[in-house]
Amino acid sequence: MIGSLLCAQLRRLLLLCLIFVVQLARADLAVEITEPRQFGYVLGDKIERVFLVESAKNVQLNKEKLRLGRIDTWFSVVDTRDLGVSANKPKFSLTYQVINVPEAPSMVQIASRKVDVIADGKPAFVQVPKLLVTIAPLTPRLVSNMGGLENIQPDEDVGMISSVNTENRLQVYSLILILPLSFLIFCWVPWDKFLKNKNLPFNKGRRDVLILLKLKQNNFEEKSFRIFHNALNKTFKKTIFVEEVREACEKIPSYIPLIEELEYFLRCSQKYFYSNESFKFTSEQKERFCRLMNKLALIEKGLA
Repeated sequence: MIGSLLCAQLRRLLLLCLIFVVQLARADLAVEITEPRQFGYVLGDKIERVFLVESAKNVQLNKEKLRLGRIDTWFSVVDTRDLGVSANKPKFSLTYQVINVPEAPSMVQIASRKVDVIADGKPAFVQVPKLLVTIAPLTPRLVSNMGGLENIQPDEDVGMISSVNTENRLQVYSLILILPLSFLIFCWVPWDKFLKNKNLPFNKGRRDVLILLKLKQNNFEEKSFRIFHNALNKTFKKTIFVEEVREACEKIPSYIPLIEELEYFLRCSQKYFYSNESFKFTSEQKERFCRLMNKLALIEKGLA
């Protein structure tokens, strides 16, 4: 009888010891919690609770047992993070978000929550205690009271911003850029090629002869011969007579094919100015003279 009682007592003691050992293995760790403010939360706000583990050095979150999501009517757990080490103590954060609000400002409770961790290589947990906070619906009155505002008012009209100074600066900058650029363009552009053709002797003479033809003046011969002599003398840089045409053209070979034509009209000019015989262009001679002036102008421009 006594032996059976002793055995029963021993079994009870062994069971208690076993329960004690299991509790030690799964005991919650001592923590120091930094709480956020407990008032002024509205829909969508996040509440972060930071805690330091004091009873263990090597602590990691047990990612296999992390549970996120809605925990009650008002809150949802959105994040659990490892914040590293602070003051030689493992630091963690638990973040809630307000997902529902009452019709009027009320104080509600964030329930106590167990966070599973691995402390010094063994499974353990941190018990985060409950917390009372105040949440409220987002209303115009609540918005107007934020920052001490009494009523929601439209923005004050600040008027038009003057751009005069900016425009003046832009004009000055543009002028500073344009002046050197214009100078470079002026220096680099081959103006002689653009202006040379207009002032070349035979090209100018050709234009003047065409004008005379359009005017149909009686003294066409006199004026056309003077234009012809002027262009010829400027091209060869001296007064050219019939006897000197071949020698002059040999210095500028491009005119050699027109030697006979040049000599012909120089003789016509001599007949007009220095002989007693009257001379007048026939229609064929006028056409021939204009063709000569056109060929001379083309050679002068390097196009023939």
